[in-house]
Amino acid sequence: MLALNTVVDGGRFHILDILGKGGSGVAYLAFDLHRSTSNTAKYYAIKCLLRKSDQSDLLREVQLHKCVSKHENIVTLRRCVPEGQFQILIMDYCADGDLFRLIIQQHRYFGNDELIKDVFLQIIDAVAYCHSRGIYHRDLKPENILCSHDGTKVYLTDFGLATQEPISHDVGIGSGYYMSPECNAGPKYDSAMNDVWSLGVILMNLCYGRNPWARADLLDETFRAFLSDPNYLASILPIPPAVNSILKGLFALNPGCRMTLDQLRTAILKVDHFIMS
Repeated sequence: MLALNTVVDGGRFHILDILGKGGSGVAYLAFDLHRSTSNTAKYYAIKCLLRKSDQSDLLREVQLHKCVSKHENIVTLRRCVPEGQFQILIMDYCADGDLFRLIIQQHRYFGNDELIKDVFLQIIDAVAYCHSRGIYHRDLKPENILCSHDGTKVYLTDFGLATQEPISHDVGIGSGYYMSPECNAGPKYDSAMNDVWSLGVILMNLCYGRNPWARADLLDETFRAFLSDPNYLASILPIPPAVNSILKGLFALNPGCRMTLDQLRTAILKVDHFIMS
């Protein structure tokens, strides 16, 4: 991909470091040389994608991300420009990295009820805004949520798998831990309700630092146990009754019976404790 210490976008951005690698490309930390002589040094995240003859997937990602960029909990996509054999997406930089790192490595949220509530409400609001614009993310997970201000502010990113199709036939798309059982099994699924299922897994991550199961299908022993007893998770983890009720609403096997985002937001606001003392 891009070499470190090179300059891109007509000499504007100096590539400093690699922020992360994903299935669709590499993200870099870049310094805005146009501000190098001022007191307001500015850093950006640059996502580098290999240009292909068929650019439809890239164009869709850029279009959908730009459409929701103005929301305060979605990473701002500044622009997309060609750079040799690559296409680079220039986005705002979030200094604290992704939510996964703060959950797993720093244990930033464990036991902090107010912070869990505030951060999860921000995530709900970002997803609700996307849905209100007819955009469904389909890859909601902590790695695609970036953080700043010591993890108190979060921003949804990576719209590479997003769609505007309310009913999708792209079975198995997304990340295994977070996709709904109907996305696993097909033949089609409700894109919005697939996102809602993913929010349930993210809530488990925030509260308890773990996933409920490896994959929501019948080959997974823990998922089978949950299907047999919807209170199973509360029997093995310190989940308070109010949170257990929310998780059952998010993990309803029938997508039509799952909580809506409005119902989820209302329920989260009423929670006092996210972990049993």
